[in-house]
Amino acid sequence: MKRSARSALRTLLPLTGAAAFALAAGPGARADAAACGGATCVQVEGSGRYVLRVNVSPAPDGDFFGHFRLSGAGLNTTSAVQHWRHRQRYTVALGRVVPAGSVICAEGWEHLKNDRQEEKQYPHGRACVRLHG
Repeated sequence: MKRSARSALRTLLPLTGAAAFALAAGPGARADAAACGGATCVQVEGSGRYVLRVNVSPAPDGDFFGHFRLSGAGLNTTSAVQHWRHRQRYTVALGRVVPAGSVICAEGWEHLKNDRQEEKQYPHGRACVRLHG
């Protein structure tokens, strides 16, 4: 193979890989999305169907004592039980491509004590994001 042909191949091969990745992600695919439901908000960070991380936080005026639960697209995780304030985040790194149409949901659970000092858990909102691709 001639030197100029090898040089051209070295230049084109990385571009071909990038184009293949862009096509695999599909037109209109988005991982960068957010939603709020009740007093719980979820934000998915990424590009195409690649999800870098998922953030959950209380909505404005949604401070509470309790935990968050994340599910969908291979996630099944629960935060620590603590006082959660607006702009305070529970973050889970995913770092992978998820199937088109995946749904990631976040639930907030408030922990309260009743008159007998028994702790009970109450829903504090549920938000879901569908990833298109």
